[in-house]
Amino acid sequence: PGYGGVDLSTLAALCRYVQDPTIRLQARLIYERFWLHLALHIHRPTGQLAGPHCRAYWWQMTTGQGPIMDTIWRETGWTWPLQPGPYGGSDSLPADLELALAQHQLPDYLIAWFEQQSNALPYEVRETANRAEGSDQTTYQTASYALGTASNTYAIGTDCYYIEHHANYLMLHYTRPSDKGGWGMVYSRYVVNDRHWGTMGAAPDRPKESNFYDHGNFAGVQQRNKAIGLYALQAQQNEVFSLKTIVAFQSGAELDKVWINDELVNTAQPGQTLTHGDWLIVEDGDVLIGIHPLKQTALSREAPIRLEHGPLGELWLAIYNYQGAPIRFWDYASLKGAFWRGNLRAGFVIEVAERHAHASAADFLAHLQCTHIADRVDEQQIRTVTYSNGNESITLDYDLWHTRPGGRRLNETPYTPPNLTSPLAVQGDAGVLRVGDARLFTNPQQVWLIA
Repeated sequence: PGYGGVDLSTLAALCRYVQDPTIRLQARLIYERFWLHLALHIHRPTGQLAGPHCRAYWWQMTTGQGPIMDTIWRETGWTWPLQPGPYGGSDSLPADLELALAQHQLPDYLIAWFEQQSNALPYEVRETANRAEGSDQTTYQTASYALGTASNTYAIGTDCYYIEHHANYLMLHYTRPSDKGGWGMVYSRYVVNDRHWGTMGAAPDRPKESNFYDHGNFAGVQQRNKAIGLYALQAQQNEVFSLKTIVAFQSGAELDKVWINDELVNTAQPGQTLTHGDWLIVEDGDVLIGIHPLKQTALSREAPIRLEHGPLGELWLAIYNYQGAPIRFWDYASLKGAFWRGNLRAGFVIEVAERHAHASAADFLAHLQCTHIADRVDEQQIRTVTYSNGNESITLDYDLWHTRPGGRRLNETPYTPPNLTSPLAVQGDAGVLRVGDARLFTNPQQVWLIA
């Protein structure tokens, strides 16, 4: 959310000042491609940059404000990109020298897309970020919500903790008309030793309130409104007293209704526990959200699944792998070597529905209880999770021995992520592209088609 704006401004400067026509053309192409990526992930019903985010600073993540939205406002005059949300933000107009001096060129077709996006809803965007590293993302947008999932852990090869550990791998934005800004937010984290928001700073001169770091290795698969999110442990050389997966509902006690199966929960006083097979159902704004905690590896007798409050009053579904006295787990010190026995199991399944699609939360629960969830580990330490619902199924493999994602399957068919598919544009290298009523036939090469 932050560096997307930096990228656009830098590329705009290259387009304006570079004299070499080839470099200027390359910069212009990349500039338009980045705009296309960003535009396809902006969810107009909430006004948010939806889907998974890499290196998402807390303020931009929770307010929805920042350089991308500022640039859209400057190019169009629309005020919706500037509106603060329910979790903070500023009512002031942007006052930024870089924004004032950058000569942007927001393509006309993207302005039309923002204005007419509602005609395309619901739709799904699938996009590859880095084919060699298996990094891709899926985002499903409807008139009421946008659910997005990344394929794997964000990494750029620096091994710098403070750069590579504040990504949003699974994220939900949804319409919440009663709240300021009109939207709500859900996201996931793996947390070690309670190092949540407000506990860690990247440097002495940076506030600890800038980030909520994710301490786990993630793998995900999504089909429309359903997703599987798995976590595995990263190397832990220090003593550990707490390991847990968190699904965070940022609106906390203000959520309309929360249920554990058919039992209504008092969110002002969390602490309720869930057992394997339970569904957590959140009925809020215009959506129903169902979350099923997967069976976790228990490294202690105390490894509960329970509802907790976060530091800002948000509601957490916390799925513990360990809770107890500080201990050094030698088998997790390097994730290999003589002590290694394979990584731990953590994760959850999520399904989202528009609130009007079900008569009640009980009706939604009945729908969820008709689904089938399989979670098994074979002799090669490959964990396979399948979520089946009616005629649809999603499957995710995870190699617990090598701590890396395996294959994914949609409706039992192996999934190969496309370069880009969406209602507005596609990208590929097979020589034939189709979007809407348009067809493009060309030599096999990387090319994108906008229609």
